[in-house]
Amino acid sequence: MLPDRRPRARTAEVVVGIAGHGLDGCRSAVRLGAEEARLRRLGLRLVHGSRPAGQEDHLAPSGMEWRQQRGRRLVGGAARDLAVTALGRDLAIWTESSPRTAVDLLTTHARTAVLLVLQRPDGPDDPVGLTIDAVSASAWCPTLVVRSRDRAGAGVGVLVVLDPGHDAGPALVLGATEARLRGTAVTVLDGRECSVADLEAASDGAALMVVVRPGRGAHGPVVDAIDVARCPVLTVAPDDDPGT
Repeated sequence: MLPDRRPRARTAEVVVGIAGHGLDGCRSAVRLGAEEARLRRLGLRLVHGSRPAGQEDHLAPSGMEWRQQRGRRLVGGAARDLAVTALGRDLAIWTESSPRTAVDLLTTHARTAVLLVLQRPDGPDDPVGLTIDAVSASAWCPTLVVRSRDRAGAGVGVLVVLDPGHDAGPALVLGATEARLRGTAVTVLDGRECSVADLEAASDGAALMVVVRPGRGAHGPVVDAIDVARCPVLTVAPDDDPGT
């Protein structure tokens, strides 16, 4: 029998993935995750998958134990750094270092979390980027991806970029929901009518960009918008119900 892939009941938390590069590679995601958890009045869970992809059956127990200890230090350090800030004060923070791969762990959490927050590295060939692509492509919940270059928290307004290849409904509903949370306005752009420069300029002043996630190997205005965005990008699946 095939496993049941339907999403379970949502948990009252925002989940942030902590990569193995160290705390410097996840600070933007931790901060943004805390902001989103506060905005939604939810708890924050910091998670790390310790098992390297492709080595599921070939890692010695001692090597796995070392990786889990390192993972616990990473999520614990991120939680401690956040807890002493005004943003982390009085925020419920949980940590989890798992012996699973990052993709497996994050995909599982995406079935129940309200929001998944990930930080994409600035380098084009970083394996963390491949993990983010794999998770975003199958996540049941909206996925918010930030880069260290992004103006996270600096912009105002919610930008929705429509893709002619998908139903606009999920992005429009999620964009309106996010705007209400922030008490701000929504700007809707038809990707077919915008140049790449237009999309980049519009994103530079936004709190976040909302798009229906493109399929793997897709091309078009939404992919262009994600590539040039100067703000965090919130993706929703074509068949998601953003209100659940």
